[in-house]
Amino acid sequence: QRFEMLRLALQKYDLFIADDCEIQRSEKSYTIDTVEHFQKLYPDCRLCLIIGGDSLLKLPTWHRYSELMERVHIVVMSRPGYKLKNIQALLGKEFCPLGSLKDRSTPGISIMEHSRFDISSTRLREELVAQPVGSSDLLRDWLPKPVFDYIQQTQSYKIREKSNVEINSHND
Repeated sequence: QRFEMLRLALQKYDLFIADDCEIQRSEKSYTIDTVEHFQKLYPDCRLCLIIGGDSLLKLPTWHRYSELMERVHIVVMSRPGYKLKNIQALLGKEFCPLGSLKDRSTPGISIMEHSRFDISSTRLREELVAQPVGSSDLLRDWLPKPVFDYIQQTQSYKIREKSNVEINSHND
C-alpha cells in the first residue's frame, strides 16, 4: 500500500520514479542495499539520500552506516525540536551548504535548516485516524488528492467518513 501511495504521489512528475526494488528483495532490505542497487543502475551519478532530522540522529544505528556516508550525499530536512549540530562529532563529518554538494569529490552532509515541511509520518497517520475526512488542514495541505482518495478507498488508516467534503485537487 505504501508503494502504491508513492506511485500515485509521483505520477504527475516526470523526473521522479517509484522503484520497488526494496519490496522485491527476498531478504531484509537495508538502505545501503538500495544505494548499491542505484549505483549499479546509475554508475556515473552521485546519489543524494534525503532523510529527516530524526533519522540523522539515528544514523549511527543503521546497517553499514559509515559505508553509506562514504557512498552518498546526505540531505537532512530539519524539523523543530531536533538539535542536529551536536551530531557532527558523532558522525565525524562536517556539514556543508546544500549548493556545494554538487561540486564535492567526496560525499557530504547538508542540513536544510529552514525547510517549509514540518511534518512527520507519525503525525500524518495520527491525523488520518483521528480526523473526519476533509476536516483536517494537515490532510488537505499535505496529501495529494490521488493519495488521499486511495487511503479513503482502501481505508488504510481507517479514516472516518464525512459527507459532502472534498480534498483540494491542487495540492501536491
